[in-house]
Amino acid sequence: MLSEIAVIVGVALETPAVFGKEENQGRWVRRAGRAGHVILVLGLAGEIHFGAAIAEWETRFRVHARKQMARLEKKAADANERAAKLENENLELWRRVRPRRVDGAALVAALKNAPPATVEILYRPDDPEAYGVALQLMRWIGPGENGDGGGWDVEKPSPIPLGGGDPRLQNAPLETRWMAWSGMGILSSEPPERPFWQAEHTSLGALQAGLLRAGLSAQVSFAPGLVPPGRFVIVVGQKPT
Repeated sequence: MLSEIAVIVGVALETPAVFGKEENQGRWVRRAGRAGHVILVLGLAGEIHFGAAIAEWETRFRVHARKQMARLEKKAADANERAAKLENENLELWRRVRPRRVDGAALVAALKNAPPATVEILYRPDDPEAYGVALQLMRWIGPGENGDGGGWDVEKPSPIPLGGGDPRLQNAPLETRWMAWSGMGILSSEPPERPFWQAEHTSLGALQAGLLRAGLSAQVSFAPGLVPPGRFVIVVGQKPT
């Protein structure tokens, strides 16, 4: 700003000396012209100097701003990554602790494609979550409410007997002795003839397929000594983690 004022003042002082007739110029005009010339030169030099300084400052400012922006973007990216990781951890924790839920509509749809059978349900003693799953199975496998269930003959859930089970597994955990290998199992007096996805027209195939589609995985075990002919036993163990 000062350099611009100096240029204006210098031009104003120098103009009479430059454009006026020399014989009409007095001593003060010539002195003012010389002073104006000096002021003009200083003003132009100031503009050049300050212009270069301002340009350098602007360059430094832009570099600093880009660095600041890069740091802020990195912080934001790190924060988003931490938030996503925390969300995934919370979802995984919720998956582990939430109770199992039976998709009743999917289970009923599978059971309707096969002849009805009799089902007994055993659950892990003193396990509220396993008991809740057993009650859901009874509700959907049996008549249901107003006939919306599978229509099979199902008995009221009972705790897994502390004794019994596979005699070859007497030192194993309770659910394992009753062949609930991964939290749930189906005991049958007859071995499955073929994989359940090829035998959904049979009672056993429909039951296994229905449980899978309902959100539960149950392996079938051939246990003629534990299950009377013509019925199945669903063993509900501890929820897998």
